[in-house]
Amino acid sequence: MQLMTYPSMKTITGLDMLCNYPTTETIQLPELPFCHFLHRINLAADADSEVAAAHIVAIYDKVLQQMNSTEYPKSTAQASPSSTPSLPVAYNLLLTSSFLFLIPRKAQSFNGIEVNSIGFIGSFFVRTNEQRVFFEMHGGPMELLRQVTFPPSPAK
Repeated sequence: MQLMTYPSMKTITGLDMLCNYPTTETIQLPELPFCHFLHRINLAADADSEVAAAHIVAIYDKVLQQMNSTEYPKSTAQASPSSTPSLPVAYNLLLTSSFLFLIPRKAQSFNGIEVNSIGFIGSFFVRTNEQRVFFEMHGGPMELLRQVTFPPSPAK
């Protein structure tokens, strides 16, 4: 778990546009080229901490159920018949006072560049100059995110 402040995240990412979406539904932003589940959180500034926690847990449960009921493309390795039950899909989670953002993942890294939750707000750590050059020459952040995630879910 990583805890971070994000005073300028709305400015950097444009996530203040979420105010146009209801707080009762999970959405997928068409601007993002990968499957994700985003749910606004609207709590009163003076909300009791137990009430706020219960509200956030209810949203998390709802979004997690939606993610787990989604069918994802299988890789060649996964497509072969097996008696082993499939494992739950791995995911990254971002939680702020304004939204819960859950992103199912098909891989932890691409070309050695690992992606964790903060990668989905634009922070990446490359370990070598070769990784930096690869990152810059192969589509940058959105391409890296697209490579470790599933395609967007069709609209329902």
